[in-house]
Amino acid sequence: MSSVPPTPKLVPVFSMKLQLEGAPQVLFTDESKKTVSSMAIVSTGTASTIENELGFTLNLNDLKGYDNITTHIEKGYTVLDAHAHGKTSEGTDVRIDAFGLFHSLPGLDAVLSGQAVSHSFEESYISNSPRFSFTGPVPEHLKWLERENIFGKGRFLIEDGMMYVQYFAYVVR
Repeated sequence: MSSVPPTPKLVPVFSMKLQLEGAPQVLFTDESKKTVSSMAIVSTGTASTIENELGFTLNLNDLKGYDNITTHIEKGYTVLDAHAHGKTSEGTDVRIDAFGLFHSLPGLDAVLSGQAVSHSFEESYISNSPRFSFTGPVPEHLKWLERENIFGKGRFLIEDGMMYVQYFAYVVR
């Protein structure tokens, strides 16, 4: 058997900050499976380039969308199924579909319950794997979004009484 290769390098390429329209709303509880289905609405948001050695850029405004959330109560994790649209400064429509997970941890739970306004990234396990698609031709400087595996790590925070999800996104090298 061959040896395990070195750990891949994660290159930060963009950050995303999404404002939620209030707390996620419970849609359905399945007592037999011990799950709760909820929906969060993204009222606005942005994605901003993090300067990186690969030259990748992403700047989006007016992100709007929703997140179907399924909490597995006894298992201690939550599945995220998020969908959003945003626009580049040139007017290109960009769709983001992201699967993710978060685990119930003290820092994260404190923000979600209103007992804290933020938690560190180390106090959270919120991850996602966004995929990007475009309405119309893909601008040359955004083609990397279709061919790269992107991983995000995030956290919840409260600013001026509004709940946000903040992600930092990475590509693997």
